[in-house]
Amino acid sequence: MTKKTWVDVSHIMGWSGRLTGIERVEYNLIKHYYQHTDAGFIEWDHTSKGFVPVERKQIKSIILDRNSAQETSAETAVLAKKSKLRNILGKTKKPKKPEKLDINNGIVVVLAGLWDKQSYIDAVVKISNTNDLVHIVYDLIPIVQKAFVLDFLPPIFENYMLAILPKCELIMSISDSTSRDVGEFLTAKKVKKPPIVTFHLGDEVIRAEQSQRPQSLPNVPFALSVGTIESRKNHTLLYYAYKELMQRGVTPPLLIIAGKRGWNTSDFQYLLDNDKSISSSIKILDTMSDTQLKWLYENALFTITPSFYEGWGLPVAESLNYGKVTLSSNTSSMTEAGSDFADYFSPYSTDALCNLVEKYLDSSTRNTKMAKIKKGHVPLSWQDSSRIFESAINKHIGND
Repeated sequence: MTKKTWVDVSHIMGWSGRLTGIERVEYNLIKHYYQHTDAGFIEWDHTSKGFVPVERKQIKSIILDRNSAQETSAETAVLAKKSKLRNILGKTKKPKKPEKLDINNGIVVVLAGLWDKQSYIDAVVKISNTNDLVHIVYDLIPIVQKAFVLDFLPPIFENYMLAILPKCELIMSISDSTSRDVGEFLTAKKVKKPPIVTFHLGDEVIRAEQSQRPQSLPNVPFALSVGTIESRKNHTLLYYAYKELMQRGVTPPLLIIAGKRGWNTSDFQYLLDNDKSISSSIKILDTMSDTQLKWLYENALFTITPSFYEGWGLPVAESLNYGKVTLSSNTSSMTEAGSDFADYFSPYSTDALCNLVEKYLDSSTRNTKMAKIKKGHVPLSWQDSSRIFESAINKHIGND
């Protein structure tokens, strides 16, 4: 007997920023379940303290049409910071809140939980008693890398994971590295460890058929680093590597950092603002649209991802998807994302990164590497990633 699948869209329904990182994964999985299955969609209602159904027309207008709306103008990005998602799009009138939904003998897929809401946690635990619960884990950074997050986060995050993961019928993880972290964490806590299955993310940037040059970008060769500016992303290494290259007498290309400004990075931003010897060599673009990001990938000399730790390493995979020379740190899941096609360096070694930058400043060396990537690297589409995700769940649970 086929079980009904219910996809929890609570996180993305309340999200008012751009679709990056986790939200990009949610968007693509929701798109798959909307277009190719008869799955139902549910949302946590903070007022009634229960799950309510989300109509398919709402899924289309509030989530799937959203990316097109975001690409129309820079004004939309400003509104996104100030308004709720439904008001940003202006597609539909706010519907009357439906009654709470009782779900039994189904499959409930949590794409990204509300880890700081105890009432939500209690409801997910309750729903696991009468349904097969599946949960995605993107990373366990607040547990295994506490130094890179704000101090309030680890106990809240750990409380969520300990409450919900043992209740799962299946845990879906975005990398083997994260799968190991989850397994070790649950074993150490001496709680039930459900099966953990790895699925890899798609490589494409959303709306990849279009590209647009950022207006503020000077017309010079550039390298690219994509990712939110936070301490875990290790942007300070880029600063010191560029200083070292200049000491070696090497003129590095302009470095574009495409990412919003996050937490625990005041020292890095202070250095860029006040070191006049290098401030013109590194430029932050923190309001990128996907069409602009595509242009940056297409036109960069090479990309650099110096993170100390990642759940997957989407910028590495995206860079290779565009056939670009990809310089990546060699920790956590990064070598999975880059496989045999990225060039690796220690995130603690300025010299190692400088040597790679110098190597690929040579156009002949760079072109040879790009030819190898384009010939051998097989990109993974979001469509295939989503299909693999759904198939893994159905296979494990025995859903006919």
